[in-house]
Amino acid sequence: MKRVARLPRLADRVGALLRRAQPFAYCDDCIARYFSVSPPAARRAAREVGAVDGFMRKTRRCRTCQRMADVTWRTRPTSPWLLAARAEEDF
Repeated sequence: MKRVARLPRLADRVGALLRRAQPFAYCDDCIARYFSVSPPAARRAAREVGAVDGFMRKTRRCRTCQRMADVTWRTRPTSPWLLAARAEEDF
């Protein structure tokens, strides 16, 4: 019997996309097109990600379609090097 690889949850995939795309923000419709899912599924995943510390969700301009809409983006640096450099500044 063959095992089928399971994809990570959509919210996890959206979070990974936004970490790679930092600082850019994307609307639910563009996220839906990117992952080939329905807009309501993308909206639920984006809201879930936007509620996590280090991400933000507000009405702003989408990087892809340039429309003003609810968008989600990563707010913190993802690089350990950047975090280490900031920590050294505190001393």
